[in-house]
Amino acid sequence: MFMLKTHNSDSGTIVAVCDSDILGKRFEEHDKVLDISNYFFDGDKADMTTIISAISTCTSAMIIGDNIISGLEKKNIITKEHIQFISKTPYIMIFKV
Repeated sequence: MFMLKTHNSDSGTIVAVCDSDILGKRFEEHDKVLDISNYFFDGDKADMTTIISAISTCTSAMIIGDNIISGLEKKNIITKEHIQFISKTPYIMIFKV
């Protein structure tokens, strides 16, 4: 299962998605940090269909976790070359201009 939270602002909609099992964790590697904070990521439990719909309408997205990244890659929503890692934890940022 995945966690999905939507943040609305004057400049658009930010979608935050993570694997539910890493919610609240923090990953560090050298000077890079992934903080999967409850404030930013703890929203509703969501399935892949709901997440794909949210990503398709957002202005930007932050997506973290092995399962969600793998699932979006299998659905051809993201590609392997766009995936970043911190402490072996995959993440991707999407910005639509």
